[in-house]
Amino acid sequence: MLCKQSSSIRLRVVSSVVGSWVSAAAFAQCAPAPATLQQATSTYSQVCGAGYPISLAVDNNFGTGWAIYQGSNCSGGEFTFDQTAAFEIAGYFGESTPGEPYRIVISTLSGGFWGSGTIHSLGLFRLSVTGDDRSTFADGLSAGGDVTANWIVLVPDSMRAIPINNTTGADVTGAASTLTVRPNGSILASATNPEHVRYEIIATSPIPVVTGVRL
Repeated sequence: MLCKQSSSIRLRVVSSVVGSWVSAAAFAQCAPAPATLQQATSTYSQVCGAGYPISLAVDNNFGTGWAIYQGSNCSGGEFTFDQTAAFEIAGYFGESTPGEPYRIVISTLSGGFWGSGTIHSLGLFRLSVTGDDRSTFADGLSAGGDVTANWIVLVPDSMRAIPINNTTGADVTGAASTLTVRPNGSILASATNPEHVRYEIIATSPIPVVTGVRL
């Protein structure tokens, strides 16, 4: 039986502490096709506290992750600014049939993962992909890293927000945020702000093969 081809990229993300992973799966009857993120790279990583380098974004551990707080200590007010993370996707991630469009499912999971009870779910983010040669971007640095590539912003076909369990990452019932696409392609989360939430973004890939993803 034929099915509509899709690939799924999963990113666990937090505005203050962030972790991420990627896996490929398919819609309908398509069998899962795992993928892996590598060469995690960022423009800045938090150094106060235990430190949260971008490398922790790909360890599949809910207790760790990437953080971007820039204060000299971890209780000095709001010092979180726009930052960028880029990842290479290992192996082939793209069309199974040349010329056949496919959809990408991206899930970002965010929240206060250290149990502080503080709301740290993402409020505004943008997702992009590239087909550039992997040797030309994502050098693995936690600060001042090379995140430059021919990035193409993903335009969602659909999107939704789902509250999640902090320990397992599983979906749970409850009120969730409202997601809205802004003119520049960024996605705004508003209204309800769960402590832990998953944003699921589905978009048709703008390129035949994806080699990297940017947050």
